[in-house]
Amino acid sequence: MSKPAISKAFSIAAGDSYSAWVELGRGEAMLVLDAGAWVASVTLQASIDGGATAIDIDTRATAKGYGFTVPGSGYWYRAGVKSGDYTSGPVTGTIAQ
Repeated sequence: MSKPAISKAFSIAAGDSYSAWVELGRGEAMLVLDAGAWVASVTLQASIDGGATAIDIDTRATAKGYGFTVPGSGYWYRAGVKSGDYTSGPVTGTIAQ
């Protein structure tokens, strides 16, 4: 298996906290939530304007990899834990393509 061309790691230890935005190109991508002693709901968000406007794509609460499709170039993604969705952590993971 080849190494992803883009790989952005993150760590979140509070509600209302998000990773940095990462620009992905058209094709398959993955959100990987690492195993650990965290309890939270992690939301994957997308933006077509560099992060000015965030759109929720998916919310997960289990450590594993989740695939998603980037529909074109110029799409930005981040992972985060919304206010009220965090119990304990830290949540670590990676957005990769």
